[in-house]
Amino acid sequence: MELELEFDEKELLKKGYLKVWMLFEVQSNSYDVTEKALAKHIAAIKKTYDIYILEENLTSIDEVEAGAEFKARNINVLFSQICEITFMLKNYETLVDIVINYGPTSVEIIAPEKITLNMREAQSSLMAVAEMMHKFAAQGIGGIVIKT
Repeated sequence: MELELEFDEKELLKKGYLKVWMLFEVQSNSYDVTEKALAKHIAAIKKTYDIYILEENLTSIDEVEAGAEFKARNINVLFSQICEITFMLKNYETLVDIVINYGPTSVEIIAPEKITLNMREAQSSLMAVAEMMHKFAAQGIGGIVIKT
């Protein structure tokens, strides 16, 4: 859930919070779907996680030429929208969870310059990635090829 509107960014950094920038993009062959999807996606992040929003920028929807894989299915035009958000959050584990569950196009930890993880935090983050890989494999849409 998005936290209070009034906060001191420097105080949060002193308390160990991370300052993060993320970029999300949605593309669809429907203007209406594009218009609703990204706003709903960002709202879900704000509702699910304890984050302090510093900045949120949602672009207008642009019409873009579809790539070859879409043109092969007779889809020549896509509608694209981008949202950039900058926010503060308490820990690295939560950041990993957001990345895994909401799939930003790009992510950058702006501050602090150095992050220290204890063993439990490091292990938890690694297990989250491993769990995601197993979910993909179970769905038949990914996994790791083991060389023999």
